[in-house]
Amino acid sequence: MPLLLSAVATQRPDDFDLVETCARRVGNVWAQVSALAWIAALNPNPRAARWLAMLLEATGWRRLVLVPPEVAADAALGLASLGLRGQAIVELASTAGRPNVLLDVSMRHIDDTAAPLASRLAAVEALGTLGTTRAADVLARLGRRNDELGRRARIVSDRKRRTGLTEREIEVLQLARVGGTNREIAEQLSLSQHTIARHLANARAKLGAANRTEAAMKLDELEV
Repeated sequence: MPLLLSAVATQRPDDFDLVETCARRVGNVWAQVSALAWIAALNPNPRAARWLAMLLEATGWRRLVLVPPEVAADAALGLASLGLRGQAIVELASTAGRPNVLLDVSMRHIDDTAAPLASRLAAVEALGTLGTTRAADVLARLGRRNDELGRRARIVSDRKRRTGLTEREIEVLQLARVGGTNREIAEQLSLSQHTIARHLANARAKLGAANRTEAAMKLDELEV
């Protein structure tokens, strides 16, 4: 635990490498998974990615100790970018609450014909939770197919609730919902404050909300 806390404070990949090695030697699986998630987010490499994917599948863990949601999202994207596919990776991206990342990870699975069917179906389900225009367009395209993905896309499309928001607008609104200021959100997403303000204004207009608080409440209602 002290090693992991120190690594989280420094956020240096080498420190997490040390934590992962020590945790593996003593059989501390949760610390190993946490360290691997940080490695996959900060400096993904094939060995660490394979270990993380395997342990996520084996443990069923999606909310990891000392791994913030934004780091978990980057870890899922790191795994997917290295060519790894699996239902656990899609679920990790979904749990992290980053719409842009979830869309990216889902699309990588859906478009990969060599990926396990279960992971591709999970990706279709994940798109249905977004409720964004782009996700709806992808589901509509998939729904024209006559295979299992097409059938699942049609089912998801029938029950999904569209918000008309983009992935980025949802992401910004979610961060605002938990109290993030424009400056804090801009720093977290590496965007300008002007861009954040524009996304929030667009989201309010699409949801018919007078302010960010009302917009967040309307988004809550849509996600129920």
